[in-house]
Amino acid sequence: MLPLVVSGSIFVSAGAQNAWTIYNDQNSPLPINTVRCIKVDAQNRKWIGTDWGLVVYDDVNWTVYQVANSGLPDNSIRAINFDAQGNVWVGTSGGGAAKFDGSNWTVYSSSTIGLPSDLVRAIAFDSYGRKWFGTSSGLVRYNDTAVTIWDINNSPLLSHHITCLQIGENDVKYFGTLNGGMVYYNDTAFTFYTLWNGMLPDNSLLDLRLDTAGSRWFAMPAAGLMVHYGGTAWGWYSTSNSGMPSDAINWLHIDKQQKKYMGSQQKGLITFDGSNFAYYDSTNSGMPDTWAYCVEKDTNGIVWIGTYNGGLVRLDESILNSVAETMMTGNLLNVFPNPNNGNFSLNIPAYISTYSILITDAVGRVVYRNDKEDNAGVFTLPLKPGSYFLKAVLEDKIYTGNFMVTK
Repeated sequence: MLPLVVSGSIFVSAGAQNAWTIYNDQNSPLPINTVRCIKVDAQNRKWIGTDWGLVVYDDVNWTVYQVANSGLPDNSIRAINFDAQGNVWVGTSGGGAAKFDGSNWTVYSSSTIGLPSDLVRAIAFDSYGRKWFGTSSGLVRYNDTAVTIWDINNSPLLSHHITCLQIGENDVKYFGTLNGGMVYYNDTAFTFYTLWNGMLPDNSLLDLRLDTAGSRWFAMPAAGLMVHYGGTAWGWYSTSNSGMPSDAINWLHIDKQQKKYMGSQQKGLITFDGSNFAYYDSTNSGMPDTWAYCVEKDTNGIVWIGTYNGGLVRLDESILNSVAETMMTGNLLNVFPNPNNGNFSLNIPAYISTYSILITDAVGRVVYRNDKEDNAGVFTLPLKPGSYFLKAVLEDKIYTGNFMVTK
């Protein structure tokens, strides 16, 4: 039998538990186990937005800011960012935005500057020092004296619930909406990418990041991960066309090596190195939850994950990767021949006690599914000529790949 050559493989390790450290409301000063957002500052401090306050952790000391002990306008945090002066800006679910300079708090809300909504989900700064807020009732620009608002009533926006916002080269604003697609704004015109004009598979986006090449990566709650390289060049990764383990993506982080880290609603932490996907949740690793709201990597290479109900997670990938490399040794799945003339065999080693196999065609239609609790040895599948995608789960490992059937 010849080894199956796979691309886009997923590896899941159940070991390396010492790679994971969990901080929750029982073993740390974390005020609640729901962590919505994380941002790392120049001093490598982790600024952690929870449903019950803003937390700062410097790897030794914890500081908790709440309405009761600070000028924070609301305890439910939805966004964190830093301006060029190093001030911390937070967006809240009901108190607008607030700036913290290390001593004093300044609140920017509907009552102080005229925000259209006090739910602020995104904050960014352009090259002129102007503040941009993504709110549930419009895109806002604030120049320290005047507020400008774009909503569905005074602009071409299809939805004014802004979920994410990034400012790229030439001060172009890239932002996502709920049910209104992705929008680019260059201070003159809006460009829309939606399900309706055939450019996106989902009209809602929850996060957006720019890589070093300027490509825009979108996290979607129902359609996985998408990238716009520019012009007409796009890429899309979903459960139907790649090794992506979940289509429900909450958050996206891109590190210096351009590796993608995603928080998902179904598979916890998902990583993508450009070729391979991996996921880590409470079923296969030290992750305490299957729902990850956010993920960021600090300056020491440590990955920090905020969960729905499992608290804050610290992941040391160097430990995890050493175990992964050991466990990846050897071939568990074999196929012969590849390519083939319409019939091929999958060989499941006898010591594998549980497995499941899913095969889809080039457009994502399921052509074969097999979920068993015992080993069935070698079997043959008749398939029509074409390209196919295979996903096989063998105990604690998951492989995916493409293979070809010819006449």
